[in-house]
Amino acid sequence: LIVLYADLQGGLRASLLWSNMRGSNLFLKARGLNGVCPEWCPGKIKFPDPKPYGVNTPGVSFQYTMLDLSNRRLTMQGVQLAQSSMGALNAPSVAFGLGDAYYYIEELYMGVTVLPELPQGPEDAQGHCRSWKGLIPNSQIVASPTGGTLITESWYLAVLVHASSGVLYVIVVLAVTLLVLSVSIWFLKRRERFHDAMEKQLT
Repeated sequence: LIVLYADLQGGLRASLLWSNMRGSNLFLKARGLNGVCPEWCPGKIKFPDPKPYGVNTPGVSFQYTMLDLSNRRLTMQGVQLAQSSMGALNAPSVAFGLGDAYYYIEELYMGVTVLPELPQGPEDAQGHCRSWKGLIPNSQIVASPTGGTLITESWYLAVLVHASSGVLYVIVVLAVTLLVLSVSIWFLKRRERFHDAMEKQLT
């Protein structure tokens, strides 16, 4: 990309911008909902079709931790719908750039700004956050504080993964690995039976 601009003296200058973004860069998209019960709701249909996902909630905070290629721990944080004044049109989710990441996302934290139901003291305000472990890069996370902000164990999480061309290679490698292991087990088991039969003949 060539950018033309005027310097401080009024002269025309050109700069060349080179994008080093390769196809192996990964992303994570997270979306926080308003806590509508999607399934197994008390007193309602157990599996409604379509699922009532709810709407995006302003102020939901996401944070993830993971290791980069240099084994350094990275922590990034983002807020969903951070601004609503002046009719600002914001993205409905939080997008994180993971770069060249070959590891799983260690932990994803979600914090909500909704006050807990009937708070009784400062210690009750600790139920605004929930974490999940071992998430897949290049996926979309849909999280919802179902059941209220105090009962964090019932929060809903859906991981949506877009299948890429790499899935075929993973399936082929898995099939070959299973075949090699099966042949090895069959060979060792047959050899053990042969040795047992030889020992019986000698005794």
